[in-house]
Amino acid sequence: MSNISPLQKTGFHSEKELQNVIAKVLNMHEIEAQSEVFIAEGLRADIVTLSSVIEVKLKLSRESLFSAVGQVLTYKYHLKKERGIILGCQVDCKGTIKYFRAIQPVVKVIHLQAGHLRSLRNFVNSVDSGLNYKGENLTENELKYSTRTVRELIKKMTDK
Repeated sequence: MSNISPLQKTGFHSEKELQNVIAKVLNMHEIEAQSEVFIAEGLRADIVTLSSVIEVKLKLSRESLFSAVGQVLTYKYHLKKERGIILGCQVDCKGTIKYFRAIQPVVKVIHLQAGHLRSLRNFVNSVDSGLNYKGENLTENELKYSTRTVRELIKKMTDK
C-alpha cells in the first residue's frame, strides 16, 4: 500500500506549492496575481488579483470550507475586491459538495480534481523544464490537454 496521497500523485506536496503554481499560471495569462498578501496582523490572503481574493485549500471538508468562506469574505472586505474564490482539492466526503451550491451566491467554489492539478503542473513545467507532473518529458498531447484545461480553469476563476 502506497503512502503517497492522491494530491502528491499530481506533483503537489503542499498547499503553498499549489498556491504558487496557481499564481504563476494566472500571471502567465496576464492576470496580475500576488501570493501571500499581508492584510493586517494575523490576516494573509493566499492569492490576490486586481478583482479577486483566492483562498487555496488542499482538503475541503465542511469545516475547512466554512473557514475558507470566512477568510475570503474578510479579505475581500479589507482589500475591497469584487470577487471571492475558494480553490479546493480533495473533498473529504460527498456531503461537502452540497455546501458548494449553498455558498456559490456569496463565494465561488472551484473543485480542483486530479486532472486539473496535473494540467496546472504540466502547464507551468512546459515553460520551466519541459517535464510533466511525473518528471518525464512532456508530450505534445499532454501540453495541448493541459493548456485547454488551464484555460477552462482561468475562465472559471474570472467569470462572474
